[in-house]
Amino acid sequence: MPEFLIRYLLALINVGYRPIDHLDGEQASITPYRGGMKAACCISVDFDHPFQYPGKAALNPIGTQTLLELSEKYSVPITWAICGNIALKDKGAYQQILHSKVDHEIGVHTYSHRDFMDPTCSDEEAEAEIRRCIDVLGIQNRPSSFVFPWNRES
Repeated sequence: MPEFLIRYLLALINVGYRPIDHLDGEQASITPYRGGMKAACCISVDFDHPFQYPGKAALNPIGTQTLLELSEKYSVPITWAICGNIALKDKGAYQQILHSKVDHEIGVHTYSHRDFMDPTCSDEEAEAEIRRCIDVLGIQNRPSSFVFPWNRES
């Protein structure tokens, strides 16, 4: 599809809050992008499990590079919700995001992908997970996005 047509179609899309039912019964929502900009879609990037599944570890930098190339080609910013421990283990992929030509948002996704719905997870542990993630990611200003691990709000 010609690039001018893609840009034209993207400009026509209006996005607001709209619940989306998933097959597993959980819900997600679409909200306007920061600054009131229109968003064409919500991209969820699994930047949290590759080292639990060694056969998939190579996919993290490849997938990151592919998404960054598309984002730069079409000037589409992405909000990346990143676990702190993965940013440490896969520094190359994380650095690619930070040095992109597009101004991406770095969101918090806990340090170790801790499930806050787990009854053994205390408020103190949850806060420590969030603070450690912010420290590791080097987020200077107050983060504006947080994604609960597995989207399990608690």
